[in-house]
Amino acid sequence: MKIYLLFSLTFLLSVLMLACSADDQQIIQGIPGNPGPSGAPGLQGPQGPSGKDAVSPQSTFMVNKLSAKINEPLVLFGSGFIPGEAVSFSLKLQNSDLIPVGTSQVRVLDSGAFVHNIQLISDDTLLMSTVNGMVSMIATGSLGTKASFPLQILNNTKSLFNSNLGSSIFVESNIFESTIHVLGSGFKSKESVVLYVDNDDIDEIKLIEVIVNSSGLFEFQIDPKLSEGHYLIRAVGLEGTLATSSFLVEKFEQMDTPKGATIVATSVPPGEISDIYGSGFLIGEIVSVVILEAEDGADRIVAGNETNSSGAFLSSVKIDLKEGLYTIKAEGNLGSFATAPLLVASK
Repeated sequence: MKIYLLFSLTFLLSVLMLACSADDQQIIQGIPGNPGPSGAPGLQGPQGPSGKDAVSPQSTFMVNKLSAKINEPLVLFGSGFIPGEAVSFSLKLQNSDLIPVGTSQVRVLDSGAFVHNIQLISDDTLLMSTVNGMVSMIATGSLGTKASFPLQILNNTKSLFNSNLGSSIFVESNIFESTIHVLGSGFKSKESVVLYVDNDDIDEIKLIEVIVNSSGLFEFQIDPKLSEGHYLIRAVGLEGTLATSSFLVEKFEQMDTPKGATIVATSVPPGEISDIYGSGFLIGEIVSVVILEAEDGADRIVAGNETNSSGAFLSSVKIDLKEGLYTIKAEGNLGSFATAPLLVASK
């Protein structure tokens, strides 16, 4: 009996010691320590490529004429473009088709401006005979700059004799004259035709009544005595023929033709700056400076400038040409014209 009691007491004491040991372990467990210091940062990665310059929001594009034929030479002006970008040109028609204007591009000067001469918009005979009316000429830079200018396209007069095109009228206006030149084709022989004009600001006005010839053609010049703006012209034949077109009236004061424009260029070694002076041009005239047969027989536009209140200008141009004697030409958008020699030679 004593042995049993001793065994029981020993067993209970062992259980109590185990229980106390477990509680002590729970109480003794401490709070986790603070994390150690962060490691040193890694090496900086290589710099990424530079982004492109932002597209200029103030680019401007102009053409030296408000109306022109497809095969007529034009002078194109631009400003606010990104220096060095290549600019190409296209024509957006009324049906949203885009037609490339020639195949040449022009490089924008460091000032963000350019002057570009084109001999014609297109030599496509189909376009010459079908494209007519108000379109947009668009200048698009290779770095994203874009600007446009409204232009009225006049059909080539040869297309007037193509009876397959149906009835058509063509209006040519001149910003320096009050008269408009109107041509019609595709009407019935000896048909009487009444012409009307209108726009959003005026009611329809009867302009004139004409009799077409035996070939269905008519032509006349008239002063419509209209204020500035875009107008719709409608030709109504009394035998049912109908044709429409549009034209622009924009009046400028007639300027006197310059009596004698001159330019002078300082001689320079290859790669140096030549100062090109001009005088005798019209006030405020946009002048493009071209080196004739500069490279491989091709002309090179090197500067564009606007004359001051004395009709003069100064352009400083870097001459990247081989040694030799060249001809430079300065041509203004209002008709002024001058040439001078340019000597490129080492001192």
